[in-house]
Amino acid sequence: MIINLPNTTTRDISKRLVTVRESGGEVTTGRVLTLIIVASINDDYETFITAANEASQEHPSRILVLLTDDSSSTASQSDSDDNGNSQTGLADYENLEEFERALDAMPTTTQPGTSDEETAQSSATDDVTSSGRVDAEIRMGGDAGAAEVLVMKLYGAVSQHLASVVMPILLPDTPIVAWWPASRPPVPATDPIGRLAGRRITDSLSSSIEDGIFRCRSSYAPGDSDLAWSRITQWRGILASALDQPPFSPIRGVTIAGPSEDPSVDIAGGWLADRLGMNVTRESTDSPKVPLDSEGRPTIGVQSVTIHRDSGDLILRTFSAHTLTITREGSGRESRVALTRRGTADCLAEELRHLDPDVIYAQALRGLSRVHRVDAFDSDEPYSPDDANDIVVETDRE
Repeated sequence: MIINLPNTTTRDISKRLVTVRESGGEVTTGRVLTLIIVASINDDYETFITAANEASQEHPSRILVLLTDDSSSTASQSDSDDNGNSQTGLADYENLEEFERALDAMPTTTQPGTSDEETAQSSATDDVTSSGRVDAEIRMGGDAGAAEVLVMKLYGAVSQHLASVVMPILLPDTPIVAWWPASRPPVPATDPIGRLAGRRITDSLSSSIEDGIFRCRSSYAPGDSDLAWSRITQWRGILASALDQPPFSPIRGVTIAGPSEDPSVDIAGGWLADRLGMNVTRESTDSPKVPLDSEGRPTIGVQSVTIHRDSGDLILRTFSAHTLTITREGSGRESRVALTRRGTADCLAEELRHLDPDVIYAQALRGLSRVHRVDAFDSDEPYSPDDANDIVVETDRE
């Protein structure tokens, strides 16, 4: 079921949500979180919604999709001043007393399923939505998976106040997760939407920002994560299992290879650098951003990783879209393991399984400072594992 609400307000959206739930017999107590998706109207947002719907099969949610037009910033950074202090809503009232009265009208505690839980809060944001145009769409039932989806296209000044727009329609007493599937704010944790969320998810692969995963490192705060990290979860498990097999000779170096534009290769190198306490050589290949196998099917970003040991190298190499090979030099054996490239829905569902800070991801970001990039297709000299430790980079090991 899809309900269109053109040129509407947050008050009308809240009322219609309650009406639809009551008439359809649906309740919000089955929703485990609120997922806020921030994107541009010109993005392929239906792909994002589809991924969120698939993830909702595992995590029933209220999905709020905020789409801004090109004339407005896709990030909601303008809701804050230069010091990061929230200015949400205050500028939209004639004086402070009027604003405080609006805030007092918002309940400090709410009970799930009450008919007035959203409408009581919307009075503080009606003036915000009146300064622009909001076209909303409510999706429930078969069109929303196991979630209820609210798509809001924001035009004009209202697109600069995303936090004010979502406040009246957040599920009470449930965690909030923010997802920027395309463009990301400079510092997600200080973004107005990011401050509402306990978990903040970005996607460096889809971002137009160059070296996006390194931006994640410089702007990291507990609760941040990136889908580039989720895409290599299964690959990390296979590598860890391979390292648990004999021989257990010391590791002298690591070489990891993949497309120069794939952040998953960088974060995989950072993870290895931090876990092993050594520099890692990251070879940038001339493969496309999403590498393909011989049959044109997408494969995982990490095309190969070589663990250099005196007893013989351990090599994991992508063989096809569904297969990874494991070779131990000197053993004369090669084994194959099933491994496919993970879709966005799978990665998103994994991120929603744990809402606490991802400590291992933070450590992998820390290890990025020990990843040394080289161009595999420009190098004529054979690799020496000692080369990986020629460059010593100071890192915070606390």
